[in-house]
Amino acid sequence: MGVLGAPPARAKPRAWGRLLASTGLVVALAILALSAAVLKAERGAPDATITSLPEALWWAMTTTTTVGYGDLAPVTADGRVYGSILMVIGIGTMGTVTAALASRLFLAPERAEPAAAELGAAARAGEGSAGAGALDRLARLGELRERGVVTDEEFARKKAELLERV
Repeated sequence: MGVLGAPPARAKPRAWGRLLASTGLVVALAILALSAAVLKAERGAPDATITSLPEALWWAMTTTTTVGYGDLAPVTADGRVYGSILMVIGIGTMGTVTAALASRLFLAPERAEPAAAELGAAARAGEGSAGAGALDRLARLGELRERGVVTDEEFARKKAELLERV
């Protein structure tokens, strides 16, 4: 559990969505562009197995997802260069998405303890003399919210508590 019952990873769900959307867009554009390039390079080559757009798209998809069935493969030098580029994009994409997912699932609980301690310290700082350092405490609370340690709801509640004491 995170700060006040909410895992820190959920504080910024839009960032996760943007990561997935931008990664998907880059991969889709790479598949379309490189499958067209391979088709152009392979068309008319002797012993070519990629001779139509559906075959080129199938080859690009299996290459990007690192499956690579081997049923289709470029035979020209240009086609192999395009294939190499697509392999690097596929491996990089799979690694990036896997790392982002792993950090979201496994690293969030480890961040919760320091976050709870920081929030508790910010709240305890408000227990001193009324009005002393209230701006500093509010600024610290704002920093915690910007870093994603504190949700907007938690920020509003703690801000109201601090302002009551002033």
